[in-house]
Amino acid sequence: MKPDVSGQCVGCQMINASDGSEFTDAVTVYVCGDGGSQTLGSVGAGACTHKGHGYHTYNPSRAETDHDLCAFTFVGTGAITATVQIYTTFPQTGDAYTYLEAITGNDFNSTTDSLGAIRIRGDAAWTTAKGFSTHSASDVVTALGTGDTLSACRTATGFSTFDPSSDAVAHVTLVDTCTTNSDMRGTDAAALAATALSTAVWTATKAGYLDAAISSVSAPTAAQVADAVLDELVSEHVTLGSLSDYVSDIKSKTDTLGGAGAVSWIYTVTVAGTGTPIPDVTVWVTSDEAGVYVVATDTTNVSGVAHFSLAAGTYYVWCAKVGYTFTNPDTETVS
Repeated sequence: MKPDVSGQCVGCQMINASDGSEFTDAVTVYVCGDGGSQTLGSVGAGACTHKGHGYHTYNPSRAETDHDLCAFTFVGTGAITATVQIYTTFPQTGDAYTYLEAITGNDFNSTTDSLGAIRIRGDAAWTTAKGFSTHSASDVVTALGTGDTLSACRTATGFSTFDPSSDAVAHVTLVDTCTTNSDMRGTDAAALAATALSTAVWTATKAGYLDAAISSVSAPTAAQVADAVLDELVSEHVTLGSLSDYVSDIKSKTDTLGGAGAVSWIYTVTVAGTGTPIPDVTVWVTSDEAGVYVVATDTTNVSGVAHFSLAAGTYYVWCAKVGYTFTNPDTETVS
């Protein structure tokens, strides 16, 4: 979706709250931009168009798209409320295209000028530009006075004429004299040439250069590596796109699935008359009888029990599972 553009469309699949079937009745949309206040849709009082099989669409106004984050909440009496969040972007495919010739004053022909032609044209511009040399390699050789450029460099004024095979080193002050190989750490020829570092060659003195004896150092086990990673704080796992980042994101989104209140409260779903527990029932709790404002969601376990953490007060409980019919909502008081 583009920001601040009219004529766009957003849609949502609506589900019947009582039996999980496709919801085809009237749906109204509420709009919230960048986390601001939620208001009724301004186009047609938020009325949506049912396209078929429970799919409803809404055409937002230009002002309703003028946000970085647009949230459209679809509400219908007897339906499960659903919110579609969209981050607007621009440009998109086909937006604001132009040709280079429009920018360069028609010097560039997008049809006939190839990349090779552009490169050649650029090379010529550099070699003839003011302040740049236009001399060839042969001009340089001639200027040096010889065809042997290497010899010319060696004998040219300011260049070194030192020959390492025959010339003596001068103006060097000797600090100390190395009398044996053992005086130089890491260059003990006898130790380095030995097939095995036995005690006869690799002495305790030489080993003293190491922080610890090699025999006492061992690689960490797989269990130690796993413990070090798994015991690390979740707040430390911040590398975008890493597995740890995904785990941290999942945790933040599931911490409040059962609610964020201080009262631990359970709701049991059973078959009327027999008391047989019903597992895998989607149970959600709203603060209003219309079912618009969902505060917590859970799924019943094999004992038909759903767990919630709620603040004290009156709530409306809704249940849904394919093949079952429930009386929704069920008014409950949490204390």
